[in-house]
Order: sequence, then C-alpha cells, then structure tokens
Amino acid sequence: MGDTPATHGGRTGEQAMTTIADTNCRTTTSAGESTGGDDENPPEQTGAVLDIVAALPGDRARGLDLQWIRVTLAAALDHVERRVACVTVKIVDDARMRDLHERHRGSACTTDVLTFDHSDAQGPVEADIVLCLDEAARRAAELGHSIERELVLYALHGVLHCAGFDDRTPEDFEAMHAEEDRILTAVGVGRTFDAGRASTPAEDQRRD
Repeated sequence: MGDTPATHGGRTGEQAMTTIADTNCRTTTSAGESTGGDDENPPEQTGAVLDIVAALPGDRARGLDLQWIRVTLAAALDHVERRVACVTVKIVDDARMRDLHERHRGSACTTDVLTFDHSDAQGPVEADIVLCLDEAARRAAELGHSIERELVLYALHGVLHCAGFDDRTPEDFEAMHAEEDRILTAVGVGRTFDAGRASTPAEDQRRD
C-alpha cells in the first residue's frame, strides 16, 4: 500500500495548493509519547498536532466527513507505539496524486497514499501524508465500507511507516497490516484492510 518518498528534509511542495474544504481543521489530539498501556487502556500520550485538509478541485470534498476522519485518526494515534508529534494529512484526487507519485517516485500512475517522513531517527513521528480520494472511493466501493474508513486506513498506514513498520516482504506485510487491524479494532472501526486486494506485499506494484 502506497509509497514512502525520499524528501531530503523538505516538504511536499503542496502548501501552495488551494484548499477547498475544512481549511481550519488543526486539532490537538491526545496522541504523543507513550507511557505504556494496552488496547483496553491505551498508553497515556503527551499531545500531537493533527492537521487534515481536503485539497480538491470544485466541490469534490462536499459530503466527505472530515470531522469523523479527524476524530477517528486522532484516537488511532493514541495506540501507535512510537510517539507521534505532528501529522499533516492532505486529501487529493487522482490527478494530483499521479503528479506527486511521478515527481517523487518516478511512477506516472496514481496510488493510495504517499508518506513524507520528517522524523529524526530517535525522535517522535513527524510526517506529511497525502491520501487519494479517488483510490479510496474505488476500494471502499469494492469492499463495502465508507470512503472515510478507507482514508483513515491510508493515513494510519503512513504513520506506521514512520513508526518503523514496512510492507516490502511477506512477513513485514503481514505484521504491518496486523498492526493496522489491532489499532482500528481498538478504536471501534474494525479490520479494514483486505489482504486479498494485492497479490504482492508492495501493493502499489499492481499500478506500476
């Protein structure tokens, strides 16, 4: 699922994109440094900043429940083992995602999620994560759940990449998606990733 581009310490260059919906959605979540806990009693956290912006043409963001995405993702961050300091999530369409994918990975096709990791090696998670609304809509229709639920999965997947998980080998693929299942179940969403959706651990290979 998705890619983790090399950013050379920079931003994605998406700050100039016109935001169409929910432009004032900076939320301080309870995610942050873990002090232990489990799924029933999540670790106490110190506080992370979570920004979610829909950067879409026309009225594409209309009807998208950004508040539910924000609240659900904030709850999910409480269950990530590594401290989460700051996550910016930008929701784009196929055209913008295709452009970013080509620019940062050299692949002229869309993908579900791109993760730009700004974290220090031993520090908390700091990342910009770009999600594709069109890909989420296709997958959600296939799997019979909401677009918002699919987008939360993509965002969590990006955070877990920054927290040290990977999906390049079959073993890592299984461990990463098991962690997604664990966290999404803990926040009441339930298992969302369908392991049968990809024939290889690196899911986006099907589009290359």
